[in-house]
Amino acid sequence: MAYSGINFVLDLEACLYFSEAGGNLKAALFQRAKVERIAVPKEVFDQVRIFDKSLADEISESDIEIVELDSDVYVAACALNEIFMTSGHRLNAAANEKVPVIALVHCAQNGAKPPCHLVSGDNGLHSSSMRSLCAALKVPFTEVTSF
Repeated sequence: MAYSGINFVLDLEACLYFSEAGGNLKAALFQRAKVERIAVPKEVFDQVRIFDKSLADEISESDIEIVELDSDVYVAACALNEIFMTSGHRLNAAANEKVPVIALVHCAQNGAKPPCHLVSGDNGLHSSSMRSLCAALKVPFTEVTSF
């Protein structure tokens, strides 16, 4: 459980935000990673590499952790899907892809304060947005522009 104690997990939208951000914001992200545990799921990192190879290289060379999702995370993702199904919250394909990232944040909660937060640029109000999915599961959410 290398993810226990992570402070922040960046999703694809957050990474793409930093891809477009100025050098100062990116530098602040990498500086923050020296003091707080910031992680990117390997699956997200692989997508970042497709969209912006130079950002992927910068992440690789920084203190940001690239975390493999293990069986515990996928078990948690299945449990979260069950919660959605029993609550009548229907997940479309886009939302289903987001659940493992949310499950990583869920698994990183180890009782330590402050809790792990999902950092996302997907802050819409529609039912499949990261903000809505996190709210439904009571998973801490931070909008990337407030990070």
